[in-house]
Amino acid sequence: MAYLHVIRGPNAGQVFSVDEDPTLLGRHPTCHVVLDDPSISRYHAQVIVRPDGFFVEDLRSRNGTKVNGELIEQASRLADGDELVLCENALVFQVGEPTATDNRGTQPTDGLGAPTTGIAKSKTDEYDAASPSPVKSGPDRGGDPPLKEESEILRTVQVGNRRKWRLDVRPEAKLRAVLEVSQALGRHLELEETLDQILQALFRVYPQADEGFVLTQSRNDPVLRVRSSMTRNGKPSESRPSMTVVTQAVSNREAILSSNTTRDARFELSESLASLAIRSTVCIPLVGSEGRVLGAIQINSHDLTAPFKEDDLDVLLAISSQVVLALEYTALYEEVLIQRDVQRDLEFATQVQRGFLPNRRPEVSGYSFHDYYLPARNVGGDYFDYVSLEQGRIGIALADVAGKGVPAALLMARLYSAARSHLLSKPTAAKALTALNAEITESNLGHRFITCVLGILDPQANTLTLANAGHLTPLIRRGTAIDDLPRNVSGLPIGISPQITYSELELPLNPGDACLLYTDGVTEAMDPDKELFGVERLSTEFIRTCEGTAEDPLAQILTAIDEFSRESPRERDDVCMMMVRRTP
Repeated sequence: MAYLHVIRGPNAGQVFSVDEDPTLLGRHPTCHVVLDDPSISRYHAQVIVRPDGFFVEDLRSRNGTKVNGELIEQASRLADGDELVLCENALVFQVGEPTATDNRGTQPTDGLGAPTTGIAKSKTDEYDAASPSPVKSGPDRGGDPPLKEESEILRTVQVGNRRKWRLDVRPEAKLRAVLEVSQALGRHLELEETLDQILQALFRVYPQADEGFVLTQSRNDPVLRVRSSMTRNGKPSESRPSMTVVTQAVSNREAILSSNTTRDARFELSESLASLAIRSTVCIPLVGSEGRVLGAIQINSHDLTAPFKEDDLDVLLAISSQVVLALEYTALYEEVLIQRDVQRDLEFATQVQRGFLPNRRPEVSGYSFHDYYLPARNVGGDYFDYVSLEQGRIGIALADVAGKGVPAALLMARLYSAARSHLLSKPTAAKALTALNAEITESNLGHRFITCVLGILDPQANTLTLANAGHLTPLIRRGTAIDDLPRNVSGLPIGISPQITYSELELPLNPGDACLLYTDGVTEAMDPDKELFGVERLSTEFIRTCEGTAEDPLAQILTAIDEFSRESPRERDDVCMMMVRRTP
C-alpha cells in the first residue's frame, strides 16, 4: 500500500491512500485527492501503477508538478519519501504504513551529488563517475585500490579555484598551447572530430605524451565514456585511461599530476594497470560554466626519463577551459540540429492536426455556429467537431485531452475518429459518450483521460441535448441571464473506467438563446497578479457579446481575455470555444 501525506498547504496533515489506478490529484470533487487550493488545476496530476513501480504524471496543469524540486515533463518514478509539490501544496509519497511525519531519508552522495553506491558496468569503455573506486568489467579491468598518501602525486589543484593556478609559469607555453587548441576548435563542429583535433594539438604541446584520452558524461547519464582516444602516431589508442586517477579527479574536481606511477602503491596489485605501461600522467576534470562536471582529459607518458612536471599541469589547466567551451558549444550545436528536426516535424504535425478540425461550420436555418481553437504549442490536445446526422440534426463535440504537445495531439486524433463514429451510430448523445468512453478506456492508450462534451442539436424540435464527461459545465444564455444547469449530469472523465454509463440533459432553445462550450484555457487565463479569468467573467462577456450583432461574438470574448491577461509572463494553455445560437 502507498500513501500521500500532505505536509504543506490547506490540506496539511491529511493522508490519502493510493489505492486507485490512476489516483487523480486536483481541486475537482471527483478527484481521489482533492486539494482545496484555487491555484491547483481541476485535474492537476495523477499517480499511476506500473509493473515496475509507482509513477506520477502531470496532467497539463496550469502551474506544473514538481518531484523533489524538479519540474516534471513526463511520467516520473516515485520512491519512498519523494516530495510532490503542486503549487503551494507539498505531499510526501510513502510506501507501507502511513506516518504522521515526513519520513524522507537521505542517501550519502559524493562530491558530484550522486549516490556513493556503484553502478553496474557494461563491457565497453564506460565508467561510473560517481563510484569512489574504478568499476570492474571483466577480468582485464583490474581493481585499482583508492589513492593512498604514498602515491607519487606531486600536486593537485582545485579546478574551480583559479587563484591557485600558477599564472606566471611558462606564459609562452600556455599561450602557444591555447592557440594550438583554439585553432583545432575552429575546424569542426561535430564532437568526436573536435576532440580528436584537441588530442592532436596536445601531442604538439607535450612532446613526452604517448597517449591521450577525453572522457565525457551527459546531464542524464553520469557514466564517464571515452569519446576520443589517440596515440602519438595519430591512431586510436588500444589502451584505456587509468580510472583510479580519473575517478579521483572528477569526484574531487581537482587536477592531478603523478610523475612516477611505477612507485605508486595503487598499482602494485593490479596486473591490468601494470599492462598499461603508464609511467607518468596528468588528469584534468572538465567543469562547465554551470559547475557541472562534463568529463576529463588524461595524457600519459610511458618513458620514466621524460615525466610530466608541475609546469605541464598548469599548461593543461589553461587548455582545459578551451576544451570545456568546445564541449558546451558542440552540445549546443547538436541541440540546434535536433531542435531543427523537431520543429520541422512539429510543423508537419500542425498541418495534420488542422486537417482533423472542421474547415467549415454547419449551415442550419435559424441557427448560427461559431468556434475558435488555438493550441499553446504547435499542436495541442483540445478538440472540437461538427457531425451531420440524420433528419437534419447536428452532432457537436468538444474535448480536452490531458497533456500537451504531440502525445495529446495523437490521442486527440484517435478521439476525433471515435467520436464521429459513435455520434453517427448511436441514437443519443449519452449512448454515444458511453460507447466512446468504453472504446478509449479499453484501447490501451495508457493512463490518460479526457474531459468531453457531446451534444445533438435538433433544429426541428429546437432542442440541444448534452452529455458531459467531467468537462466544464456549458453556459446557456437565456435573455440576459445564464441558466443554472444541474451539476449531477456531469460524469467522470473518459478513460478512467470502461463501465461508466453517462446521462444527458435536453435543453429547449428559444429565439436568442445560446450555448457556449469551452476548455479550461479560457477560464484559467491569468493576469500578472495570478488571478484567474474565471467563469463569472466569462459569463458576463458571454451575455454582453450575444446582445450585439457581431458576426463573430467569440472574438469579443477573446479580446476580453487578452486585455485581462496582458503582460502576464505565463504560457497560455490550449484555448477552444464553440457557440451554438438560435437567432432571435
